[in-house]
Amino acid sequence: MPAFALAARRDHVARCDGVELDVWCSSDGHLIVHHDSVLRSGHVIAETSLSALRGEQLADGSRIPTLAEVLSVVTGLTAFVEIKGLDRAGDRELLQVLRTSGTPVQVHSFDVTVLRRLRAAD
Repeated sequence: MPAFALAARRDHVARCDGVELDVWCSSDGHLIVHHDSVLRSGHVIAETSLSALRGEQLADGSRIPTLAEVLSVVTGLTAFVEIKGLDRAGDRELLQVLRTSGTPVQVHSFDVTVLRRLRAAD
């Protein structure tokens, strides 16, 4: 089962103290949890709308989850949120989702520009 599937996240809750989430922004500004920027179908997350992404199936048959959906499943764990792709327009949504989730989070990224923007916006 792909580690980014919601069922896998539910399983992690029972066995772990934390979970790492790779987060991308869809073309219409939604935060998507998926390891890779390109899906098996060849669609690039940053160039694809949420509704089109919802039409994609993961290897286990489930749909690609949003960050809010995953955070609602992993309550009680610390979520280590790695920002893989986020433009300035997604900053507010990310901060809002993190604040309202009730899940302890730590945000990291290899893109220091994103981290500086998020710190300034917080």
